Amino acid sequence: MHDFIPNSDDAFDQFIKTAYYAARWVNSKGDPGPWSAITGTIVS
Repeated sequence: MHDFIPNSDDAFDQFIKTAYYAARWVNSKGDPGPWSAITGTIVS
């Protein structure tokens, strides 16, 4: 498991500029499916 707690100012600057996403589908009955893997991208 990754440690997402920044341990330096540079790491903190990078950390707060990252957006994390997860997705899931919902069928026609409104039943949710499983969550996807969490992915992140740097926001400029």
